[in-house]
Amino acid sequence: MPYLGEIRKGCDAGKKAFKHNFIWADCEDCGKERWVEYRVKEDRPLNSKCLSCGSLDQGIRGRGYRDKDGYKLIRLSRQDSFAPMAVKSGYALEHRVVVAKNIGRCLTKNEIVHHMNGKKDDNRFENLTLCTRSEHIHMAEPYKKRIAELEDKLRKTEMAISTPCLN
Repeated sequence: MPYLGEIRKGCDAGKKAFKHNFIWADCEDCGKERWVEYRVKEDRPLNSKCLSCGSLDQGIRGRGYRDKDGYKLIRLSRQDSFAPMAVKSGYALEHRVVVAKNIGRCLTKNEIVHHMNGKKDDNRFENLTLCTRSEHIHMAEPYKKRIAELEDKLRKTEMAISTPCLN
């Protein structure tokens, strides 16, 4: 077992980039130890966080994508303790993973994560709330009513604009 701070060539660390240097380091968030590419000139590891913790900060850059509904999905490794929340492809909805990590357990399929400000890509923990399906439906009612009001107002405005003025 390597010790923290130990530096090896990639071939000795079991990495494909066998000429690069790697350091045995722990994640600054969860403490998970792993081999990380080492930047000799900068005298530091390439990443200070493991893949699962870092992906929460980095969002979809390089590790995920947006689905057709606008939600961010991130890839979880099979070793990740939240991997059961992922689908077969290894991707999970980022907002669900953020809440799960903050409460310390996987979410069940009956638990819904609601974006308080309505923005599907704003996955800050303070913007998310955990609720049941029935609670979530009741949260959406005021929004549906306001949307209907705004659509009606827009229709009236468009009609007023399209109607020629008679002098």
